[in-house]
Amino acid sequence: MSGAHRVDLLSVHGRTVKEMYRSEVHYDAIADAVRHVRCPVLANGNIVSSARAASVLATTRAAGVMIGRHAIRNPWIFRQCREQFAGQPVRRIVLADVREYVERLYRETTVPGLAERLHVNKMKKYLNFVGQSVDPAGAFLHDMRRTESEVALFAVCDRHLLDEPGREFAPEPFPGVVARPNCETPAAQADGCSLETISA
Repeated sequence: MSGAHRVDLLSVHGRTVKEMYRSEVHYDAIADAVRHVRCPVLANGNIVSSARAASVLATTRAAGVMIGRHAIRNPWIFRQCREQFAGQPVRRIVLADVREYVERLYRETTVPGLAERLHVNKMKKYLNFVGQSVDPAGAFLHDMRRTESEVALFAVCDRHLLDEPGREFAPEPFPGVVARPNCETPAAQADGCSLETISA
């Protein structure tokens, strides 16, 4: 890669960090990298669904995609991407699937000696992402964030995920449903939804 292109790509990376990962993804810069470097380039940023992955690959001509937080929201996304790329029907996920996922996630993240309330708070971090695709009003997130015990958490899950178990889990987050409210957003300040940091 020429020095000019290396500087351009580093500048884009610096801009992304400065923008605190809140701006639009610079897919044009990824496409520029694909054109100018000799190694395979992977695209990342807002890969929220298999359809978006296919669109990003078509736009950037990248060798593949990387998926981060949306794999927490939708652990089926990798299989869905394989199906999308192969031109096969993409598996539809329903709320009953999500309820089973939450149960397994809770059990798999159990740490001996960690207090129940801390484990519930840890689960809230994951469910903040999952909740983006449960309902467009964010009712699941609202109720889930107020739980303090395992019983209360799963009661909320049952109410929101098993009332209509065959309803589709949205393949992409609903617009305006925020995954991680924090003190920077007025709505979060009024709502009191911030989650304390849990390490385990």
